[in-house]
Amino acid sequence: MEFLGSVLQDFNVSKAVMQQKPVSVAYPQSNAAQSYCKLAEVLTNTVIQEEKKIGLAKLFSKLIKSKVGRLNI
Repeated sequence: MEFLGSVLQDFNVSKAVMQQKPVSVAYPQSNAAQSYCKLAEVLTNTVIQEEKKIGLAKLFSKLIKSKVGRLNI
């Protein structure tokens, strides 16, 4: 199994959970949000532009759709 990355420990994740918001939306500059963006970049082979980092849900949706489209069912 190939190592894709890691998500740094970040207390902002707990705060975002209490607010019922994704950490990438509530705290886009946090260590965890930055880690998720790097992981998404690796998974999609794309670079996330700085102004679109809060749209991480859209990126993961696009990733899932592209992976599902490649499945031979």
